[in-house]
Amino acid sequence: MNSWLWTTTPGHGNVSHGDMEREKNVFDKVMLLARVKEEKVIVVREVKQHMEYMRSVAGLIEEFTFQLTEDTNGKCSTEGLMEKGREGLLCVLKRRLCEVEAQLAKARTTYTSILGQQTLSTANIVIR
Repeated sequence: MNSWLWTTTPGHGNVSHGDMEREKNVFDKVMLLARVKEEKVIVVREVKQHMEYMRSVAGLIEEFTFQLTEDTNGKCSTEGLMEKGREGLLCVLKRRLCEVEAQLAKARTTYTSILGQQTLSTANIVIR
C-alpha cells in the first residue's frame, strides 16, 4: 500500500497525474478567489478611510475659513495679522478647499467606477 497523497487517495485507489493536476488547479482557483475577496475587503476599508480623511480635511478648512470671516473682534489666532494678511490667508484657504473638494470629487468618481455603487453602499461608504 502506497500512502503518498499524490499516488493514492483513500477509497479511490491510485490517482493519476491528471487527477492531481486537476485537483491542484481547483485548489489554486479556490485560494485565488479567497485572496481576491480578502483584498477587496482591505481596499474597501482603505477607500472608506481615504474618503473620511478627505472630508475631515475639507471640514477643517471650512471651519478655519468661517472663523476668519466671522472674527471681527480679533479673538481668532490670527489677531496679529493685518487686514491684507487675513485676506491673503482667506484666499489661500479657499483655494485649498477648492483643491480638496476637486480631489474628493475625483476620488468619488474613481472609486464608484472601479468598485461600483453597490460595494460602496454595502460598506457604508457615503459618496456625496
